Amino acid sequence: MMDKLPNDFGRKKLHRLTISVHGLKKCRDVLNELSKLDEGTLLYESVLSFAVILYARPYLCNEKKEKSKSAPSVDKDEIVNDLNGDQLSLHKKLIKLRNKAIAHAEWGTHPTRIDKDCIITTKPFSITQEMPKERIAEFASLIETIMPLYEVQRASWWSYVQMNEI
Repeated sequence: MMDKLPNDFGRKKLHRLTISVHGLKKCRDVLNELSKLDEGTLLYESVLSFAVILYARPYLCNEKKEKSKSAPSVDKDEIVNDLNGDQLSLHKKLIKLRNKAIAHAEWGTHPTRIDKDCIITTKPFSITQEMPKERIAEFASLIETIMPLYEVQRASWWSYVQMNEI
């Protein structure tokens, strides 16, 4: 399949995979810093939210313009198909947290209600309720599982680009 693709496509895939690997490495470093913070503080929640954003980036559509130097996203199926059930569940949870609670405030994660006296109340969202400190090691382990999968894809696309330069 790869031998029928234009070389520009291969370069774009290579760029996206490289961006993704660097983002996952930063996510790993952020999670290491998180272990030094007290759970429940605003700083802890901010750092954890940043880690979730970094993790989710490769799976979201970026670079939508055709002239972009990078592919819009990684082929998530090539990555997540290699995850076990627990890892896949955590992966989906992280993507959902990013999409519905961190980057966007959907009612399901930021519910409000109007009582009989017409007073509007809300239940503030806390990422630590969804991702308690006990699960951070599992999050870090997921990154360590995924990074080599990205590296294999990156090496494959690098070979493709190099062979088509000749």
